[in-house]
Amino acid sequence: YGAGLELTTDGQGRTVVGHSGAWLGSSSLVVLYPDESVGGAITCNIDDDDTLDARMDELLGIWLD
Repeated sequence: YGAGLELTTDGQGRTVVGHSGAWLGSSSLVVLYPDESVGGAITCNIDDDDTLDARMDELLGIWLD
């Protein structure tokens, strides 16, 4: 965790930088793969981290797979 960003690796060892948040029934998720120059952002009017994570996986899977 650095400067409000989560710093991790994915299941394939790629560096992942992200941040999520929720407030008053709205959620957002920003994920970057800096070594691949790929990223995405989602905002939604639901407060469900699992749904956002699944949609982001689908979105970024287009470019990463």
